[in-house]
Amino acid sequence: MANETRIGRYEVTGLLGRGGFATVYRARDTRLNRDVALKVLLPHLAEDEDVRERFLNEARAIARLSHPNIIAIYEADEDRGVPYFVMPVVEGHSLRALLQRGVLPLERAVAVLDPLADAIDYLHSAGIVHRDIKPANVMIADSGHVVLMDFGISRALGGTRITRSGQTLGTPEYMAPEQVRGDEVGTAADIYALGVLAYHVLAGQPPFVGDSAYVLHAQIHDAPPPLQSWRPDLPAGVCAAVDWALQKDAGARPASAAQLLTALSSSGPTRALSTSPTAQATVPFAIGVPTQRTRVAALRRMHPAVVVAGAVLAAGMLLAAAILTRNRGGSGNHPTAQASTSNVARVPLTAAPSLEHAAAQSTTTPASEHQAASPQARVEQTAQAASLITSPQPTASPAAPVQTPDTSAPLALALRQVSTVAGSGGFGSSDSGGFAEGPGSVARFAYPQGVAVDGVGNLYVPDLQNHRLRKITPDGIVSTLAGSGVPGLADGCGAQAEFHYPAGVAVDAAGNVYVADYWNQRIRKVTPGGCVTTLAGSGPTGQNAGGYADGPGTAARFNLPAGLAVDAAGNVYVADLGNNRVRRIAPNGTVSTIAGDGRVGYVDGPASTAEFNGCSGVAVAPDGTVYVADVNNNRIRRITPRGIVDTFAGSGIVGLADGPAATARFNGPTRLALDAAGDLFVADLNNQAVRAVRPDGTVVTIAGGAGAGYVDAPVASARFDQPEGLAVDAAGNIYVADADNNRIRRIAP
Repeated sequence: MANETRIGRYEVTGLLGRGGFATVYRARDTRLNRDVALKVLLPHLAEDEDVRERFLNEARAIARLSHPNIIAIYEADEDRGVPYFVMPVVEGHSLRALLQRGVLPLERAVAVLDPLADAIDYLHSAGIVHRDIKPANVMIADSGHVVLMDFGISRALGGTRITRSGQTLGTPEYMAPEQVRGDEVGTAADIYALGVLAYHVLAGQPPFVGDSAYVLHAQIHDAPPPLQSWRPDLPAGVCAAVDWALQKDAGARPASAAQLLTALSSSGPTRALSTSPTAQATVPFAIGVPTQRTRVAALRRMHPAVVVAGAVLAAGMLLAAAILTRNRGGSGNHPTAQASTSNVARVPLTAAPSLEHAAAQSTTTPASEHQAASPQARVEQTAQAASLITSPQPTASPAAPVQTPDTSAPLALALRQVSTVAGSGGFGSSDSGGFAEGPGSVARFAYPQGVAVDGVGNLYVPDLQNHRLRKITPDGIVSTLAGSGVPGLADGCGAQAEFHYPAGVAVDAAGNVYVADYWNQRIRKVTPGGCVTTLAGSGPTGQNAGGYADGPGTAARFNLPAGLAVDAAGNVYVADLGNNRVRRIAPNGTVSTIAGDGRVGYVDGPASTAEFNGCSGVAVAPDGTVYVADVNNNRIRRITPRGIVDTFAGSGIVGLADGPAATARFNGPTRLALDAAGDLFVADLNNQAVRAVRPDGTVVTIAGGAGAGYVDAPVASARFDQPEGLAVDAAGNIYVADADNNRIRRIAP
């Protein structure tokens, strides 16, 4: 149906978006003479009963609901055996797109959250858990009307499971701890996600940002950075209310979304919203101070009239699922909440057209560093907030100018082109990919975390939420080299082996592949034939089971191993994220520490006393120099063969700026790759960019940097959504693991 002009009684008039599981068209209803959004399952998936059932389940979930702040559905039908459903078309923007202009002042944030809370409580009263509440799934019409959409992974409480074993469902930044663990989830998971959303609109980023493996770990174990660190202007009661929703224990959270909003509004704005029966709840478009993550996007004009349509990629997570619903208990007692009163009146809303998201819409993802950028780094920004909080226009910080790729430089010729090598699963909805083998155009990934290339052009991809190591041949065929898809720890060949959130990857000259098995706290070795052994790492497994010990591989301990590199002699280098150290595994399996004293900080000097703040990626040069992506320090560090650590590039100030090493800026550098000329490529996660550091330390932007999205184009126009892994082949092709787009991209020389 790729070029259809008519589906059922609907005449297709345009393409609104395309994801890994469905295409959304703008169409004309010939019977009722109106424009509609037509969501059509991809024909080659129509024979997959699991996918088909999930697609229809979304239509059923929407059809049973009737609420002014929840999307509507007109009908569901089939055309030549391919199911589709029909929804309204409305002009508007997602909350995600609006947040790229900056944080919301408190009063306006409550105006967004208030109708959203109504919708969530209505869902829960109807026995449905949404399970993917996030800015991309909240639409704001040009009138200001707020609507919750995208029910592709929703589930009725106590409903029948239609998940595949070992797969994970949800968007990591918004997943409740119980979702991450794989427990059955109930309404409390949506309350947690609403709390994350509140944190995001007020702070400019979710509590935990970074590569997906880190975020999943942090959701269970880490306390969020204090909200007032980002926004000193916020009342303490508002911050306490958000913290209440972010409790790790589901039973300790508010019992309802309304209870959370009561706590927020009673501690915050005192001006009651209109209670007129004809009032339309609107969200003023005045935005406060841009976040560091969105300074670039703040300068980019919003598309004037984005057509928003039916859950473009809602089915996109159809095969990424293993999270099940659980009835939550407890009343969620909060010391400052008043359960039945609020200074912000609940607003009766008139019915408004329901909304859905067009995949083609340009939006910005949550910020992505391993820890949120240091609150101290935002002192100047938050000091401006008090005077700008009621400003009617967004204000861009001059500290981080828009950076376009340097197309005059040899590294980034204007002819460089970004294309997709493999992956069909989507951007901007609850499409967190899935699992499918075959040609690159139909293959599916679920948050690919890295990429490595061997001497003959095969690519290797740690497929995080599928718990597999994938292989892409030079002709684009995707298969599983090792891993059963069930999270666990097991050596063996092919599907007999088990991983638990594989993150980093490297390949040696013999074609052996090394995998940083993140939650297993181990480094695994995979032969070219797909047989897996444990190279190094011992002790318990799980989210918080890491340790630190050098010595023989069977006795060594790691703590969240992330990036990997291997040199010509067969030494494997490990960015030991949780230990803030760089480790080396000799060919005989002995593990040693080559830099870092284990403390969080920023100290250059002798390797044994150097300090890092999140070693996320490593690369090794032929002369033995090791480069380190120091993600939370926003710097690229260097370990010389003589054991001295210095700063290779980056001022430490969050932003996007090219130029000399001392003044260049990064925003969450995560993975590294070296080419034969000595140019170091950097996956600059929060900047949605691929950067390069030349041998003299000069930094240039190769591609991306203008906000999150999915665009294959010349480098100046291309977009990524959380570029997490990099590799460079002998021909100069740069491969990018584009995690939130669930694709492997290529930047051709």
